[in-house]
Amino acid sequence: MRTKVDFLHREDTIEYTCKKKESGSMPKKRIVGVVGLGHVGAHVAYTLGVTGTADLVKLCDINEKKLVSEHQDLMDAAMFMPHHVKYAMASYEELGDCDIIINAIGKIDLLVTHNRDTEMNFTVAQVADFIPKIMKGASRESSSTSPIPVMWCPISFPN
Repeated sequence: MRTKVDFLHREDTIEYTCKKKESGSMPKKRIVGVVGLGHVGAHVAYTLGVTGTADLVKLCDINEKKLVSEHQDLMDAAMFMPHHVKYAMASYEELGDCDIIINAIGKIDLLVTHNRDTEMNFTVAQVADFIPKIMKGASRESSSTSPIPVMWCPISFPN
């Protein structure tokens, strides 16, 4: 039995898409959001398009100039990708209809301490801030599944 996650694999996606088209109905558009367009987020967004994993990639970043720049770069690259993909700039509220949202938020300046906990504390606060915004934009009528916020929390281990 296949799960929804199985359709993220390219072979399954091709088979799933072909079966849907044969039956006469249109396949559901695969929408993925990427929050944070630094080094990691930009590469994730590119890979989602070049591998055909997503039909629409919604890009979100608090730095407006970075958002516009990465969007333009990805749109230029999309013309040469083997799969049809669209990239769109989005606010947090506009990510509510995404099937998956990838958190690529980070702040490299915090790693000067060489302690990843410092960056994790920053990231946890950022995620706690943007989840309500995304949920506000989610429509239960337009979503096939209820959006459930998932957030990992730091765990302390005794020395």
